[in-house]
Formats: sequence, C-alpha cells, structure tokens
Amino acid sequence: MAPDAARTTLAVRVPARRTGPSPAQHLLTPGRPGSLEPRNIVAFTFTEKAAAELKERIVTRTREALGELHGMADLFVGTIHAFCLDLLRAEAPEYLKYEVLNEVQQALFVDRHSRKSGLTVSTDLQSHPLRRYVDTNHYVNALAILREADLDEAKLDGCSVAAALDDYPGSSGRCTTFIE
Repeated sequence: MAPDAARTTLAVRVPARRTGPSPAQHLLTPGRPGSLEPRNIVAFTFTEKAAAELKERIVTRTREALGELHGMADLFVGTIHAFCLDLLRAEAPEYLKYEVLNEVQQALFVDRHSRKSGLTVSTDLQSHPLRRYVDTNHYVNALAILREADLDEAKLDGCSVAAALDDYPGSSGRCTTFIE
C-alpha cells in the first residue's frame, strides 16, 4: 500500500552547495506519484540565516518551474532547534514563553551568566582564565564541539572547558528561561 501523501512528512539532507532542481521542487510536482504538500516537507539548516536563504531559493525555483503553489508558507525550513521548539509549543503550552537563542543572544547569555555558564572558571591552554566578551565565542564553539563529539573522558582529564560542560545551561536541564 502506498503511503498517504497528505499524512507523510519527509526530511531530506541536502548538501549546502547543490545545483539543479531543489529536492522540494521535485517532491512538490503536482500529479507526480508521491508528491507532497509543502506542509509535509521539513528542511533543516544550521543557522537561521541559511534557513532564510534556502527557503527563498526553494520558493523561487519551485515558482519558476511549477508556477504558483498554494501552501508554500507552510514549508518548514529552519534549524532543528526551532523545529523542536515549535513541536514543544504545540504540545505543551508552558513552553510558549521559551525561545531559541541565535548566536548573538547565546554569546550575550554566556557573558551575562559567565560564572554559571563556566566561562570565567575555565582556562585557555596557557592556564589563563577565559574572559567575558573576549573569549566567549571560542568558549561557546568549544562547548558545541564537546556536546556533539564522542568523547574520550581520559584524554579530557584536567580540561576546564570540558568540566564546565556539565554546568552549562541547557546541558543539565537547569536553564529555566531559554532552551538552547
């Protein structure tokens, strides 16, 4: 039995530098078997800026190839964080007040809570304490790498940034105002 296109959501990984028809354009072709409605397509990017650019390309190319399609505003193109937050908001009203931090907001959040986030208690490779506003972006990037990596704890023994990972808001679930 063929899947019901009205109830199917498809997520496709697309290389950043892709040429030719967009996957969304291919999937939206009316009358094509397996064609989906825009609301059933999800495209994830790493940044909101990339999401805006990708959505504009998808809409433009689809319009050029297929003409005006209804429902293109329902096509989700964004970060996985934004998608998950939308799901949370739809299912649990207590999350309506939460927001996903962009890069600037995240850096400001870390600077504002520099001790709790672990920034000012961490050190660089020369054992100098990390400084607010100066080392924040490097610290945030290091935490992002550590959160995603398959860590060998023995090799990180004594690494103050790795030790701060457990205290970083969002890692322990203790953050009450923002979801990272």
